[in-house]
Amino acid sequence: MKLVALHDIEGITKITVIINLPEEERIILILYLFYTLDVDQDTMQRIVKELGGEELMPSLAEKLIKQGEKRGEEKGKIEGKQELLIKFLRRKFNITPKEEKMIRSVTDESKLDAAAEAVLDAKSKDEVLKILQ
Repeated sequence: MKLVALHDIEGITKITVIINLPEEERIILILYLFYTLDVDQDTMQRIVKELGGEELMPSLAEKLIKQGEKRGEEKGKIEGKQELLIKFLRRKFNITPKEEKMIRSVTDESKLDAAAEAVLDAKSKDEVLKILQ
């Protein structure tokens, strides 16, 4: 950590090679270096190569991309449910911008699903909005 703060790249790589870190710890170190060092791409590639991370980086990049895609899909799914509920409520009861904002703040899929189903039989929008709390 001290060497990172000093931007001592040679020291970082020497110590890491001497310690012979396991694969998982090398990945953590490489990620830490990516986020903390302000160096050009060539220097970062040299660090990765010296730490034996070349074979790790493609699989790590793939994992990170898949995680990002999964988060995006989940977020899109929730936003779709929020939008559908807002449309249902708007059509049946009319809702205020404040109520719409509250619905958009709900990220629990089961609550959104239950509220969307409740719209069908609800006598008031308060019945539906209560499910979201």
